[in-house]
Amino acid sequence: MVTEAVREAGWEQGSHPLLDAVATMEAALDAASAALASGTDPGWLDATDQGLLLVGLAQCESRLAALKLTTLTSTAGADGVASTTGARTPADWLAHRLHLNGRRVGSEARLGVRVAQRRVLATAMLDGRASLDHARAVVDCLDALPPDLVDETTMAAAEEMLVGYCTEFTPAEVTHLGRRILETVAPEVADRIEAERLARAEREAWRRTKLSAKPIGEGLIRFTADISALHASILDMLLDAIGNPAHPDNREGSEQRKADDGQHLTGPERRGQAFCTLLETLDTTDLPHRHGTAVSVAVLIDEEALRQDLVEAGFATTTTGVEITYEQARRLLCNARVYPYVLSGKSVILDAGRTRRLIEGALRRAAEIAHHHCQARGCTVPAAWCDGHHLEQWAKGGKTRLADVALLCPHHHRRVHDPRYETRWADGEATFHLRT
Repeated sequence: MVTEAVREAGWEQGSHPLLDAVATMEAALDAASAALASGTDPGWLDATDQGLLLVGLAQCESRLAALKLTTLTSTAGADGVASTTGARTPADWLAHRLHLNGRRVGSEARLGVRVAQRRVLATAMLDGRASLDHARAVVDCLDALPPDLVDETTMAAAEEMLVGYCTEFTPAEVTHLGRRILETVAPEVADRIEAERLARAEREAWRRTKLSAKPIGEGLIRFTADISALHASILDMLLDAIGNPAHPDNREGSEQRKADDGQHLTGPERRGQAFCTLLETLDTTDLPHRHGTAVSVAVLIDEEALRQDLVEAGFATTTTGVEITYEQARRLLCNARVYPYVLSGKSVILDAGRTRRLIEGALRRAAEIAHHHCQARGCTVPAAWCDGHHLEQWAKGGKTRLADVALLCPHHHRRVHDPRYETRWADGEATFHLRT
């Protein structure tokens, strides 16, 4: 049988062994499909033959995958099949030709390049002893070994052993065993190499550490974080200590009893609440100062509202721009880690005159209370993230007092010092006009 693919390529049967193999396989598959269409049912086989059929199909699948990887790799030359349509790679050509998932075919092609460098693994795939997933696990393990510390002999021994694992273990198990492969093939250098691997992993984990926040509505912010395994374990320990109601409260001055909050929460819900508790009770005294002031969150609330037992409507505001209920504000004011400001309460001396240049401490907090966001007109950057600015330059006689300072976000703070712009102040707001 000559397949459509063979005809399109202009090949005749017998002109290339791989094309002959494809034609033979298609003929066999045609026969199997015809048998199924006529009513043949694999379930009629006895248990032994069913097992043989499944194993045989899986092994054929792996061997075909190996042939496909080899072909994708070897046809990537300048005069290969991709050049007939201007495609970048044979993988792109194939994905377009058969409407396949281009990303998946491209991943297989890249795996083929890596497998081609591993003779033992490539042979095992062609023999059906290693599946596509096994191959990926093996090359990942081998590529993770530091080439400057592992010689060719050790690398070859590691490949031989990992390929042997493919017939006994799952791909995930091969990956797990591969992490310790040097302890078997090169125990004399395994400790040194493992120490170097861990050091590299730690550096890479720190480089890739990130935290992002996205508002999702209804007063919620979704945090997504990639952190090192070490710091994740520390966080796990802290959240478990805070959020597990079965743990006794061993803090000084507390009763020795187990907590029972009466809540029926899922694990993620309890950990989320424990994380919020951790933030509220975090000791910030040793943290770096921000704008010359110890890190804190100020809650702004009217004294009259604070003294009322019940409030029908209304809200308080933090200096970071978050609105909260009076009930939440009262709870936070009981916490020493949150800095309360009752707007009509006793004032603090805020006039430093000419004795101090920096806008910090009580003056800084007062400025954040007076102005909840950047004082440039239309800017909504919260006051907590703004810079302090003297309306009249301190070097030219400006005073460090509430009436003579302003809060500007870093962008507008640079703008106010940009000689290309004229800054005009009105009603506590700044506008900028390009000089002509």
